[in-house]
Amino acid sequence: MPAVAPILDDAFVAAFRAGTLTAGQAEAALPRDRAAAIFFLLQLCTALGSPAPAGGAHTPPGTVPPYARPSATPPRKKRRAVPGHPGTPRPRPEHIDRHQSHQLPACPDCGGRRTRTGRTRTRLVEDVPDDLRPELTEHTIHRDWCPCGRKPVEPPVPDALPGCTVGNRTVVLSAGLHYGLGVTTRQIVDVFNGHLHLPITDGGRTQMWHRRGDVLGPWYEQVHRHGLDAGVPHADETGWRVEGRTHWRWCFTGADATYDRIDESRGHPALDPFFVEEFAGLLVTDFWAAYDAVGRAKQKCWPHLLRELKEMGAGSDAGGDWPDFARRLRRV
Repeated sequence: MPAVAPILDDAFVAAFRAGTLTAGQAEAALPRDRAAAIFFLLQLCTALGSPAPAGGAHTPPGTVPPYARPSATPPRKKRRAVPGHPGTPRPRPEHIDRHQSHQLPACPDCGGRRTRTGRTRTRLVEDVPDDLRPELTEHTIHRDWCPCGRKPVEPPVPDALPGCTVGNRTVVLSAGLHYGLGVTTRQIVDVFNGHLHLPITDGGRTQMWHRRGDVLGPWYEQVHRHGLDAGVPHADETGWRVEGRTHWRWCFTGADATYDRIDESRGHPALDPFFVEEFAGLLVTDFWAAYDAVGRAKQKCWPHLLRELKEMGAGSDAGGDWPDFARRLRRV
C-alpha cells in the first residue's frame, strides 16, 4: 500500500522559520517512507521560499518584516498645489546672527572685468555652527552654617543631578534620542563623543537615565492620574524591543496628557498598572480583545474597522446580507 503524502502544517513551518523547532515536532512531522519524505522536503522548501504572512489588522506594522509587507498602492495622480491656495514658506527668523557678503572678482564665464551695478539680493541660510563645543561651567557653591540645626547648609545646583558632572540638557537630549526616536545607545555615544565633543560612556549614560527616571517618577505618576481622570482617553499598543526581545509599548493619551509604559504582555494584565481603579469614562481603542476587560463605554477606531471589514470580506464568499451590511457601514 503506497504511503500517503504528508500535509505540511503551518505551525511546523512557523517553528522551522523561527528556529524554535523541537525534536518531537520534527519526529512527528517527518514521514518514514522515502518518497513521502522527499515530497515533504519539497513542500517545506516551497513554504520557506515564500514570504511570511504579513499578519492581520491587529499586527503592529513594526513586527512585520519589510519583505512580507504588501506592495503599496500607487497614488492615482501626483499631488500638486491646490490652485488659489496660499503658500506656506519657511517663516523669516526674527534675528540674524551673522552677515556675510559675496562678490565675484571676475566674470565666471569669460574671466573679464565686471561693471559694478550696486544691485544686491539677500538669502537666509540656517545651519548649525561649524565648531560645536560643550559649555563648561564652574559652580561656586557657598556653604554656610545653620545655628538652629547645627550643621552646614548649601544651595542645590539646578543644572545637574547631585554628584553628576554632565548637565540636565545632555541627559534629556540623549534620553529623547533613545526612547523617543529609537537611536541606539552606541550611536548616541558616537554622536556625543564625535559631533558634540562631549565625552560620555555607555555605563555613565545609562546611570544618568536611571537617576533622571527616579527624579521624574512622582511627576509621571501625576500624569498617570491625570490620564485616568480624562473623560475620553485613547489607548493603543505597539511592539517595542527590549534587549532583543519583543515587549509592548502601551500608550494612553488624552486631550493634554500622554502616559506610556512598556510591558512584556500584550494581554489585559498589562492594563492593570494603568487602570488601578474602575474606569467610568469612554475608552477609544481598536478591536484588540485585551481592551474588552476595561470600562463600560467604548469607541472603536474607524481605520481598524475598515481593515476588519476588508479582511472579513476577503475571507468569506461575500454572500447573504454581508455585502449590503458592509457597504452601509462604510457609509456611516
